[in-house]
Amino acid sequence: MIKKIKKSAKLPLAGELSGVKGLTVLQKYMNRHLNHVNGGPSTFSGVVKSKVGDCWGLAEWAAKQLKANKYKVRIVQGVNSYVSNHRWVQVRLNGKWLNFESSLVTKKYGSKNYSNTCARLNKIVKTL
Repeated sequence: MIKKIKKSAKLPLAGELSGVKGLTVLQKYMNRHLNHVNGGPSTFSGVVKSKVGDCWGLAEWAAKQLKANKYKVRIVQGVNSYVSNHRWVQVRLNGKWLNFESSLVTKKYGSKNYSNTCARLNKIVKTL
């Protein structure tokens, strides 16, 4: 028997997301309710409390929302010209890993589409 995860303040989208359409719903939610802050909280609980986070915190928050909706998810890390440890999420759909860039969907970065990334993948941090 699979345990159903209920909506809560920590998991506001539990039971509401599925397929590619669910990624768009998550993107819109994050754009309206969360924002990226350099030096902001880098954990799920920090983002829940403050509604802001750095790329680590936003990736963990997004990954847990997706996991609560039975997506196969992993947090990945990559490099760009500014940092060597940028994090975002990848979601397994239709046999492929799709990027969900949890920082770039925020207003700070112009509300970009979730599939845009700003770093080159070099490490899988953890699979949920």
